[in-house]
Amino acid sequence: MMGLTVASCGGGGSGGVASMPTPTPSQPAAVTAPVSYLASSPSGGNLDALPVHYKTADANNRITGTVITTAAEVRITDIRYDGSSYTITARDQAGSQNVTNFQYASGNRTASTPTNFDTFQRSLTYGDLGTVDSGLTIFRSTDSSSHLGYVSYGMWEVKQNTGASRTGYQTWFLFGSRTPDAARLNAGTVTYNGIADGTAYIGGTARRLSGTGQVTRNFANDMTTTNIDLKVNDGPGVTNTFGTLQQSNTFGSDATTTNGFSGRILFVPYGPNAEEIGGIFSLSNQVNDTAVGVFVGKR
Repeated sequence: MMGLTVASCGGGGSGGVASMPTPTPSQPAAVTAPVSYLASSPSGGNLDALPVHYKTADANNRITGTVITTAAEVRITDIRYDGSSYTITARDQAGSQNVTNFQYASGNRTASTPTNFDTFQRSLTYGDLGTVDSGLTIFRSTDSSSHLGYVSYGMWEVKQNTGASRTGYQTWFLFGSRTPDAARLNAGTVTYNGIADGTAYIGGTARRLSGTGQVTRNFANDMTTTNIDLKVNDGPGVTNTFGTLQQSNTFGSDATTTNGFSGRILFVPYGPNAEEIGGIFSLSNQVNDTAVGVFVGKR
């Protein structure tokens, strides 16, 4: 999506040489609405989501119950952008097929750090949780060093807004323009460099994950080699090594980290000719710590 700013100036006179007035610079309008940063706007048909269901969490977001990442716990089923707002469609907390649409527009927008994210906050009614706090984060891929044009990601979260112990749901998701099957099969062997983002639940506390890495994909035989160096935020200005996420087997299969986590990572190619890639991972260790998140990259 492209933005165009038009400025105009005028001037003139009659007879002789008229002095031209000094143009007054036009001021760009404040950005108050969501913006789609991809060549293809997000839609439910291009959504890949990883759910996290934490049954109880205290006011400091410490997880006091079980974190579940199974398909049965999916809450978000669709994300759409209509040019001015995002709409999340989700199943209710009981997991029925009844769905509710939640809209996030300019009035729900909040300041974001770092600035290459659009963030939204609002209260809403959600299933048998009643009134909940909700948040939507959309990664502005074109504002990052990756400059992605076909894939991006986000995170949607809801949690009860009353009580010392709160049930909550979090979903990391990828969206974009998936590569057609024929183009994917003809892509050969491609290496992608990119970034990771996510959440680690360690010792009952949620911490933000980040990282950089490389994925080499052989589209002919469904094999991949993955090395993503993950870091964990341990407080304001404090970032420590989490571990390296590794995979060298069938595309979208088992993965491990150098710090004892294991699980799965699924990759999806994006763009007309697999120019970009998105990955989504779910990991845990023997003491029930959990790490979930996404990877996005380009050739």
